[in-house]
Amino acid sequence: MLFIKSEHQQVLKIAELSGKPVLCVETHLVIYPDSLSLPALGRIARNFPGSLNR
Repeated sequence: MLFIKSEHQQVLKIAELSGKPVLCVETHLVIYPDSLSLPALGRIARNFPGSLNR
């Protein structure tokens, strides 16, 4: 999933809170979340194979 926003400050906040990449129309950049943010770590944990989780 990719979010698209026009204001750069909103883009930074959405990437941080959602843990997902956001396209900034204002700067024409894709902003990626910090890989160690809680949302990003939660997504990694959910995608981790169940057999290794035990």
